[in-house]
Amino acid sequence: MFNPVASSSGEIGTRIRLTVVLRGLRVTAPETVRELTAPSRLVWGFDFWVIWAERVQTLTPTPEGCHYVTEDRIGGLLSPIVGLMFGRALQSGFEQMTADLSQRCQERGLAFHLQR
Repeated sequence: MFNPVASSSGEIGTRIRLTVVLRGLRVTAPETVRELTAPSRLVWGFDFWVIWAERVQTLTPTPEGCHYVTEDRIGGLLSPIVGLMFGRALQSGFEQMTADLSQRCQERGLAFHLQR
């Protein structure tokens, strides 16, 4: 599983306990909630002086279920190295998370439309 742990109070400025598994390495990043418009939009990320990351997830209700948009951004001085070392693993992990979310929606009888 790409993202075995994710928990937070959801309040802006608070930490998210977020663990991902990348190429067999279990990594816990100090993510912070940046924006929350429940239940439709969540933004979190981290900033270090040499690298930053941000994830934006948006759900829009549709007559059939929901439309899901996810944006993943990584930048900073070390971002090319992270891309070389973990780019494929990150992409694969994000795709698996999306597939899992789609399956859960379908199990509940909701249509699921993804936009990346």
